[in-house]
Amino acid sequence: MDFESLVSVYIPTHNRCDLLKRAVNSVLDQSYNNIELIVVNDGSSDGTQQYLEDLAKIDSRLKIVNLPTPKGACFARNLAVFEARGQFITGLDDDDFFTKDRIKSFVKHSNQLEQFSFISSATIFFHGYEPNLNIISKAFNKQVVITLKELSKFNAIGNQIFTYTERVKKLGGFDVRLSAWQDYDMWLRLVEKYGPGKNLLFETYYMDLSPDRVRISTSKKKLSGIKDFLNLHSEKLSLITLNKFRALLYVNKMEDFRFNFVFIFYFLVYRLKGFL
Repeated sequence: MDFESLVSVYIPTHNRCDLLKRAVNSVLDQSYNNIELIVVNDGSSDGTQQYLEDLAKIDSRLKIVNLPTPKGACFARNLAVFEARGQFITGLDDDDFFTKDRIKSFVKHSNQLEQFSFISSATIFFHGYEPNLNIISKAFNKQVVITLKELSKFNAIGNQIFTYTERVKKLGGFDVRLSAWQDYDMWLRLVEKYGPGKNLLFETYYMDLSPDRVRISTSKKKLSGIKDFLNLHSEKLSLITLNKFRALLYVNKMEDFRFNFVFIFYFLVYRLKGFL
């Protein structure tokens, strides 16, 4: 454990200036101070650039990368990864935010990275705005140690981890060929290369699932990435998970609601039985 270590935090953003302010503030207000925050402005046209430039004059820990035209979140994320100078790295989506002690908690447990490829935490799902956040649920992975077998069933981690920056760089960053699930792909590659990850279970990440918000994880773009993801990782996934994804691809070609209803029913049955 080294409380002097620099931690890099990356945020890709596009036309979400108001939400971005919440995310940025949650990083710069961390109880752990030795941070560099790299925000990649992915061709925004809503005042994001001016906001970031004004803030960077006040807080030198903020680093800005401005893209003149949008290149996508994965491309933007990789720019930040390879710009990062910290020993450790973690990420944040522009519509989510950290609890005040997230980075400190990770650094406190960073010695675990000698044994595990990454460490992660529980996620709090919410919608709404401060001070009246509506907490929907909290995600606790049943497995504290996250092996390749665990990941073969589903993305047992979520969308963010904490690890050595050099590990992500050596893997070439996130795969820009994938239109979705780049995070899941990265976790699989990290576990393959550096061994199991570990979920520390403390709740330090807030994920915004407001109904007016479009996320890749809850949009049709997710479906478009399934085929490419399966081509890359089909041999690593459990048979049940492979069939689930293939069924998802199939039923979304159907216009008849009954097909989707049947799929959802069996998905919930498997989930309740603990097969996923």
